[in-house]
Amino acid sequence: MKTSSYLGVRCNVASPKQGYRPAVWECMLGTVYAMNDSGVVRYFDYKHDEALVFAGIVPGRELRLAKCRKGYRYGSSDDGPSAGRLVLWIAPTEQQEHLKAAVKVCQGLRLYVRGWEYSRAQVAKLRKQAEAMALKPAGWLPEGFEEALKEFLAAVASN
Repeated sequence: MKTSSYLGVRCNVASPKQGYRPAVWECMLGTVYAMNDSGVVRYFDYKHDEALVFAGIVPGRELRLAKCRKGYRYGSSDDGPSAGRLVLWIAPTEQQEHLKAAVKVCQGLRLYVRGWEYSRAQVAKLRKQAEAMALKPAGWLPEGFEEALKEFLAAVASN
């Protein structure tokens, strides 16, 4: 994969994969904006180093350099790179990936409790995933995960 340097950071020149978010992009005459893992966007004028720290760029995180194909908007905010801007994209953290998977498992737990038909294999797989996820620290789990797991285990025991 071709590599390049952007704002003093080595990165791969390639389109971002699904789940990547814009980290840092230049606006006009070298001024930069940065987005952190929470989706907060800040303007940094010419302070590139501060923007990189704010965006969470640390050694070991996958970085990609690519133009923004269409305007990127995070949530209801209008902040984000416009189409055609050169953007430094960053991969999600392990915690963000785990949280996304935990939300899906939590939805599955709630559907089972509400009476959805699951096979024995599906119930066993869901139970195994939920119990493995419950071992992670509290910040790695979505709100209500523990309650959903308790209700699920009670429903499985009663069946």
